[in-house]
Amino acid sequence: MKWNYDEVYQTIFDSTLVAVGITDLNGCYIEVNPAWSTYMGYSAEEAKSLCIDQLTTEDQKCRSSENFAALCEGKIDNIHITRKYLRKDGSSFWTDVYVSPLKDKAGKPVALIAFIVDIDRLVSAEAELDVINKKLTKTNTALQKAVEDLTHLASYDTLTHLMNRRVLAESLDREILRCKRSKSGLGIALCDIDDFKKVNDTYGHDVGDIVLVECARIMKEQVRGTDYVGRWGGEEFLFILPDTNPRGAHVVIERIRKKIEKMSIPLNGATIKLTASFGLSFEYKDFDPKEMIEHADKALYEAKNSGKNRVIIYKEA
Repeated sequence: MKWNYDEVYQTIFDSTLVAVGITDLNGCYIEVNPAWSTYMGYSAEEAKSLCIDQLTTEDQKCRSSENFAALCEGKIDNIHITRKYLRKDGSSFWTDVYVSPLKDKAGKPVALIAFIVDIDRLVSAEAELDVINKKLTKTNTALQKAVEDLTHLASYDTLTHLMNRRVLAESLDREILRCKRSKSGLGIALCDIDDFKKVNDTYGHDVGDIVLVECARIMKEQVRGTDYVGRWGGEEFLFILPDTNPRGAHVVIERIRKKIEKMSIPLNGATIKLTASFGLSFEYKDFDPKEMIEHADKALYEAKNSGKNRVIIYKEA
């Protein structure tokens, strides 16, 4: 069968759902297909009075681009651009445009043919997806912050921001295992703020909270980087002192005691002075967390009953 290719091309031109426009080298329309008219809202006759740049916004104009010029000069065979077209009713839509030159017998470009694919829904979907992704990122950041806050609340005392009792107990178990492996010593110290009830009764619980916060600050500043300190309950604090000996542990705790003794809290023209008592227990091999804390508590009891404001090291009776 012998085809009439002019008829074949015309059938394709007229029936394809892709918008096709033929322009001169200045970008003015010579012919458009029905799909182009459907896209743009202009009839084929109206299109002949239009040029490409009349159908797009100023920032989308491309006639003067290097690629467009190279296409018209026959230096390149095609270009692909994404641009926004304006319809007859003033609305706009995004398109992918594929432009190729139509050449004469000498191979010189005499016109341009452009295939226009409507990608407006795709661009809109991508924009919506971008908005959704930004919202998800923001939500995820907020969730991460909430998780961090909850983790902090679950692990730290809300007033002093020191470790709470649960985390201290877990840390003690972990350090005991490590000290067993490394065969190093471990110290435990309990601290009680002297006459703290009198502070609450005299100045109120708000001032009592200030006292606890200031004492906690000193403790956190004075411990070593490997030490742990947290609020054990009420006005009691617990210290975990790994990789040391009784003398080294005593030096750390005594330094904290002296700092608290020197601390002054101004209040309405007056000054609150404080002291603290400490009980210290130490172990090299028979690590029992409950027993070590009991020993530190007994030493603390002795410190409170022998004048307060001192550090007592537990000794077996």
